[in-house]
Amino acid sequence: MVVPAFAWLHLTDLHQGMWSQGWLWPNVREAFLDDLERLHDRCGPWQVVAFTGDLTQRGSAEEFERLDETLGELSEHLARLGSTPALLAVPGNHDLVRPKRMRAVHRLIANWEAQPDVHTELWDDEESEYREALEAIFEPFCAWWTKRMAALPEDWSVRAGVLPGDWSVTIPHHGRKLGFLGLNSAYVQLAEGDFHGKLHLDVRQFHGACEGDGPRWAKAHDLAFLLTHHGPDWLGQDGLGQLRGEIDVPPRFFAHLYGHMHEQAQYAQSEGGAATRRRWQGPSMFGLEQVGETLERAHGYTAGRIEFEDTLARVRLWPRSAVQTQAGPWRLGVDRKVVLDEDGGTRSELLELASLAPPPSASATLRRGTLDASSASSSSSSSSRIGASASASGSLFQKPGQRYDPRWHVVHDEEESWAVDSLLDGVPVAVCAPLHFGKTWFLERVLETIGRRSPALEVAYVDLNLADSSSLERLLAGVARQVGRAVGIDDMPWPERGSPQGRLIEALETHVAPATKEGLVLTLDLPDSMWEFAERDGFFRVMRVLSGQGNPTRWKWLRILLAFSMAPSLYIDSVAQSPWNVPEVRLDEFTPQQIEDLARRHDLSWGPAELDALRGSVGGHPFMVRHALYEVARSGRPLDDVLADDEIDFHLRRLENLLGRDPQLCESACRLIAGERVDLRHRQRLEAAGLIRWDKGQRRYLARFPIYSRLFERLCR
Repeated sequence: MVVPAFAWLHLTDLHQGMWSQGWLWPNVREAFLDDLERLHDRCGPWQVVAFTGDLTQRGSAEEFERLDETLGELSEHLARLGSTPALLAVPGNHDLVRPKRMRAVHRLIANWEAQPDVHTELWDDEESEYREALEAIFEPFCAWWTKRMAALPEDWSVRAGVLPGDWSVTIPHHGRKLGFLGLNSAYVQLAEGDFHGKLHLDVRQFHGACEGDGPRWAKAHDLAFLLTHHGPDWLGQDGLGQLRGEIDVPPRFFAHLYGHMHEQAQYAQSEGGAATRRRWQGPSMFGLEQVGETLERAHGYTAGRIEFEDTLARVRLWPRSAVQTQAGPWRLGVDRKVVLDEDGGTRSELLELASLAPPPSASATLRRGTLDASSASSSSSSSSRIGASASASGSLFQKPGQRYDPRWHVVHDEEESWAVDSLLDGVPVAVCAPLHFGKTWFLERVLETIGRRSPALEVAYVDLNLADSSSLERLLAGVARQVGRAVGIDDMPWPERGSPQGRLIEALETHVAPATKEGLVLTLDLPDSMWEFAERDGFFRVMRVLSGQGNPTRWKWLRILLAFSMAPSLYIDSVAQSPWNVPEVRLDEFTPQQIEDLARRHDLSWGPAELDALRGSVGGHPFMVRHALYEVARSGRPLDDVLADDEIDFHLRRLENLLGRDPQLCESACRLIAGERVDLRHRQRLEAAGLIRWDKGQRRYLARFPIYSRLFERLCR
């Protein structure tokens, strides 16, 4: 039985109300929201936003009001993406109102580690002057957080602790129980100065937030998370001892999330044979420090995801950080200081869920509160993200070759981001990939993202298969008509004089440009037959003009997105032949992590053996991986039977026919596979077409995918 994944965002150190935030935050916010879009399909939808303190700069009621506005914008954006997470927050040292005059009670609290004799009064006496002082200091935070707790989903179990900002939450999740414990680590830091190694956490905070028995509360959950603002090294000797020996006792908490230090850090350590302690320090959302005459900025966040498999769980993180681009703006994306897999996430970690029996059913739904404290909305569980929407064929799974569906799209994060950003900056983009590598879906994804980020941009998708290719003029006139219809010009005038290229340019400038507001993205998905078109050089010449080469100012309203297959390498003489001499986006095969993710989307509980068997046959070939998973999930047929069916063979036959057009190239392919040397041009053409690869270990060329050995066996008889 498959339990839907549980996912979260870890935010920290926003510092709402910082002196410079008014004019610097809007650009950071836009970079943050854009990055959430890029990341959502990969590790969303998110059920929780864990905010580990310093939400504000001075802890005032006015700053918390402005914080609600900021969180409301985030909530609306996440809802559009398909996530309605609830907010869980602990206070940081900037979320309290520091006393204007330090009285004796304040001085005792600020020196708490050195005053163990007065600790008992705080915990045992509800009318203690220490509690009274802390309630006044944290009053704006408490007023804000009380409203937030009231907006949490009704079926979540919520309990407040002794100190302001101490709490525990139990989240039911399809038969599983997830726990979040928030503890106030900032209540000692009441004044300016260095508090490193002087702060405190007390086991009585743990018990007070967990119905009097912290260990029993933790044991009742499949997984539990600990949230504080400060990391362990900010605690004094007594506080650190209580954290390690009384609170975060392995394996009680899966991970300890905190912030304060403004940069990303992840630690996992097993001591003396005990279970692993995981400490995840989040980067600041809005970190700003004056170092000498330099203003140092830091912006980032972390996404996480847990996928359940009976008594096991797989956990991954997606650390994100901002860099200032060469052009000037800040951009959020993959944190390059962390060792990550190709999709920008950490290596999958497998752990046992030994505390509870396997869940009886996955039918329970989860009500999720939104970030907007004004309402607590309910929604269906994330299990419906894929399976509950059937394809046109009536299957719960999408058959390969159907129209683009974002739920089944495999994200190429860096390539998609680069293509979108380039087009929005007016830079032409060329996308190429071998046959059946998902090129068309990639284009759809890019255009969809552009539509969200820049709605005023018009999009014209030109299908050259529908244009008359009997001559260059008729081909370009067909392009003009399709572009015209895309911007609302049903009867596109075609100039009577000039060269075919000149007429297309005149038609676009005279009629299309005035019909657009911010500009136009012209997308051409070139058929393979274009490379056999007698006047293709004239076609590419006008494309170079339209892309702005030679006069970028004239064509800044027009963005060109071109896509073509690598298959023409099999029947053109030079693989160096470029449509217009711009850098290309090349789509690669699926990674093992992407294949594993697709298997889970198909409700296949495959382990390493099944996944290795699939990769051992088809490698990461996108079409063949999709086809195999679809057929196994749909029909229950064995994998070996699926890999021998006609759909797979059809793809191989198509490649065989393309190779057969050039007997010399076909002969070179056979000689390469046999380990012989061949003409350099032939080798380059076969590599460019995605048919062969160089194996460093064997020091020879092999079929790029193991299943291509069938192709070479037929060719080389």
